[in-house]
Amino acid sequence: MGDALLPDGLSIGLRGRGALPINADLSVGASLGVGAHLFADSEPTRYVLNPQASLIVTLPSEGPNVRYVLGGFGGFLPLSGGKGGPTIHGGYGMAFPLRQTSLFIEGNPSLIIGESETGFVLAARTGVIF
Repeated sequence: MGDALLPDGLSIGLRGRGALPINADLSVGASLGVGAHLFADSEPTRYVLNPQASLIVTLPSEGPNVRYVLGGFGGFLPLSGGKGGPTIHGGYGMAFPLRQTSLFIEGNPSLIIGESETGFVLAARTGVIF
């Protein structure tokens, strides 16, 4: 199944995102992720480039944690075999402020629109906000 839209199994990757605040509640962001589908039993490792452009809306939050929703568009671009296509994504996250930085967790599902099929990916992310 090296030419399938989505490889079987889980993947692991790295993502960087930059965001520009428009006001206290709204930001625009651009990110780039690289994923490796390492865990499929019968397939070789596949690498994917995943750029995204997002609107990020900060929700009213009680306490020190910050909740947000995001959505936008992007791409699922295989670097080593397989098919790809444009994506539409949405998600929900929480940021936990520290002194000079914050930690975050988020879920960011994407719909991949291939030439003859569509696929669904659920990305679970954790990281550091500088």
